[in-house]
Amino acid sequence: MLCNFRWRLGSLILTILLTATNINSQIIVTNENESNTSAINFPIHGSDILWKQELEVRKFLDHNPEAMKSTALKKRSAWNFNVGDSKTWYADNLTDYTRYQVPSTCRAVGTNCYIFVENTSWSSGKVNQSAVDSMRAYFDSKTPANPTKGIYQINTETFGFPPDVDNDPKIIILLLDIIDGYTGTGGYVVGYFYSFNQINPSQPGYSTSNFAEIFFIDTNPQNLTTTNGLMNGVSTLAHEFQHMIHFNYDRNEITFINEGCSLISEVTCGFPIYNPTLYASEPNQSLFNWRRSDMTKVLNDYSRAARFALYIRDQAGIGVFKNIVASTLIGADGINAGLQASGSSLRFTDILQNWFIANVLDDRNIDTRYGYIYPNLPKCSDIIFYDPNVTLSNSIVENYAVRYISFKNGSQLKATFTVSNPSLIIKAIEIGQSDKRVLNVTNAVEFSEPEFGNRYTEIHFAIMNLNANSPYSFTYQTSGQSKSIELRYDYTEPIGVYPLAANDTVCVIFNAVPEGRLDSIRVGVRRNSAIRGGIWKSSGVVRPSPLGEPLALNLTTTGLSTPSVPYPVPWPNWATIDLRSRNISTNTPFAVGFIMDGAYAGTNNNYVMATHGPLGNGPTSFTYSSGSSSGPNWYYYTINSTGDSIVYYLVRAYVSFPLAVYPGDANSDGIVDERDILPIGQYYGKTGAVRIGRSIAWNKQFISQQWIPLPACHADCDGNGVVDSNDVIAIIQNWKATISGGVPTGYIQSAICLELIQEIDKNYPSEPMLAIRNAISAYLNNLKNEESNFLPTKLILNQNYPNPFNPSTSISYQLSKNSNVVLKVYDLLGREIATLINEFQQAGKYSVTFNASNSMQPMPTGVYFYRMTAGTISETKRMILIK
Repeated sequence: MLCNFRWRLGSLILTILLTATNINSQIIVTNENESNTSAINFPIHGSDILWKQELEVRKFLDHNPEAMKSTALKKRSAWNFNVGDSKTWYADNLTDYTRYQVPSTCRAVGTNCYIFVENTSWSSGKVNQSAVDSMRAYFDSKTPANPTKGIYQINTETFGFPPDVDNDPKIIILLLDIIDGYTGTGGYVVGYFYSFNQINPSQPGYSTSNFAEIFFIDTNPQNLTTTNGLMNGVSTLAHEFQHMIHFNYDRNEITFINEGCSLISEVTCGFPIYNPTLYASEPNQSLFNWRRSDMTKVLNDYSRAARFALYIRDQAGIGVFKNIVASTLIGADGINAGLQASGSSLRFTDILQNWFIANVLDDRNIDTRYGYIYPNLPKCSDIIFYDPNVTLSNSIVENYAVRYISFKNGSQLKATFTVSNPSLIIKAIEIGQSDKRVLNVTNAVEFSEPEFGNRYTEIHFAIMNLNANSPYSFTYQTSGQSKSIELRYDYTEPIGVYPLAANDTVCVIFNAVPEGRLDSIRVGVRRNSAIRGGIWKSSGVVRPSPLGEPLALNLTTTGLSTPSVPYPVPWPNWATIDLRSRNISTNTPFAVGFIMDGAYAGTNNNYVMATHGPLGNGPTSFTYSSGSSSGPNWYYYTINSTGDSIVYYLVRAYVSFPLAVYPGDANSDGIVDERDILPIGQYYGKTGAVRIGRSIAWNKQFISQQWIPLPACHADCDGNGVVDSNDVIAIIQNWKATISGGVPTGYIQSAICLELIQEIDKNYPSEPMLAIRNAISAYLNNLKNEESNFLPTKLILNQNYPNPFNPSTSISYQLSKNSNVVLKVYDLLGREIATLINEFQQAGKYSVTFNASNSMQPMPTGVYFYRMTAGTISETKRMILIK
């Protein structure tokens, strides 16, 4: 469907003046805004609601081309409407997809249009003659981009000409209350074009066709008598008129390209680009994907289409779109055809790669390929690390998409990326205060940037998938020097305080910092008295409250002084709350709030200082105000009538990255095995910081202060602050655990103890190791009676699961005694397919995974056998592969 869908902005606009009466400073607030209660607070485009019906029109035209081409089936004469003429048109009920009649009156006749208004909409007051005249003027003769060119001229110059089945060059614009299910809040359709109206009503199934070049603009809740409503309506004229033109040339174009052209039509006519932030937060989405079944995610698709079309314009010129629309090729092929016909040497894959870089760098001074002409677009972000030490991780890049792995803190970064397919290419985008550059990153080769943290403050790795059809995986591992960071939203000196009521609350929402721990909070306060606050997880919404699960409550701090007026610069009165002992993770967004213990005016109660700044990516400071004229609730405050400058409270958070340890991995090589015995003996008796939340369970844990020497903190496997013989228990209980795979099952602890004792006897004859050996022996004695009841009495080979399988399955077995084990897979002819196990194993329970994709020879669908031999005993079972 070719339609334009927006959500209504619901906000409460009040005018208030809040003055800090007992200091010579004030904050003037002209807007007091709801932040969000439901999906009513941001305008957006919607999906092509009539897409199924559009497919039927296309199928009909494919089988009946004469329905548009034959002059015998065209309308014989022009409409020649005059102002005041009545006409009943057909429109679409978008809730049940039926057609209904709309009595209307012609209210304007322009050079290129007739404007009709639904009679009931005219009487409702949502549209008047002034609005109609403005719509006609914008369509015929002026736009924000050019005071002498209307939408009709700009669009026909940019994209081509509309169809003409009604033998009248003027376009019919019907203003009406579109039936879209709008009930007072939420989304509403602001306009649409439907190609059904291009078919002669004499054709079967098309008796309700208007047989005209017509599109529809909404009048409720959109109010065309207001400035915002009129501008929405006018930009929709440009949007829907492009869809009409596109249908004339290429009715089979994919939605992404068609919508991208309509969105660039709005920009070309001088209207703002559709919400560019939505795509910036979701770059790993297949370029041409259009999620029309999800009314939220499809908004990101509109945003992606708008930015991609904008980039094509800024790289190849606006003239390329006429050739893209004229080509009957679709998708990437249509873009290539348009570029070639325009004389550009660029091709789709060039555009795609450079676009991925421009969405982070956006600087044409570095290279014109790496930036937009359109100003101030939000930069894309994806996975952000503030600690450069990242263990081996994996991810997937969708087809024709990108993942950004970004580092914004630390120094001396080293990174290794390994891709699963050559369609994945990697670029490093390095950004500093005065230096930016783009570098190639070689697959599976360490990338090193010693200037990270000095010359370059950000490095973004763009992992781009240039394959049209398949997503591909990659792994990455990085290292570097960690640094603590300051999180803040205030970048100017305070200008005053809010005279709030007792028990009102102010809070600041901070973004997540992966793998970080909250060290402290600093708050700029007015007086030298106490102020009370707390830390919460962010709830993700502002109403009913931005304060979610409590993390630390009843925190109290005191200001250092009561500064005089005028305020000293820099602001001296910062109160600090030390949180290091609280072990507060910053893996999720968190909120810092302070409660006003009493009314401000004429008292010694302490209040949080405030300043203001640009809206940016949205408000971060919120206030629970009991004295609001609209009722007690959470609000954010804007400084001016346009709402683009907002209040920020002087609250800052400090995050550090304590050293990560895994209990049992004493040598920090990522796996627990016999080699972890040596560090315990090497650092025996060393002491240091106790691990935060210490446990010998296998998971990432942290120490607040590094040991001297540093490796000793890993040897402290149980985290109690001392390296001793008790640390070996963490090795036994986490035997063969890996950072990426967790703790495997099937190992018998008594067998592990015997192996460790043998390791000590063979390699480490020292006094500390003797103490460790004794500890293992004592642990073993405690285990013997317990484990003897659970050891199997015979060889057991279990049936694989799942069975049938494709492509992998698990085979488990039990050994009654230590044995040399061989496990192989055979086909029906007895040919060996794979060797899964061939090694000496202790008595116990085991499991192994077989993947048919990794076999020695191709494995078609069929029956296969697996055979295990343990010593002199063998057992065979069959399994079924189904592809």
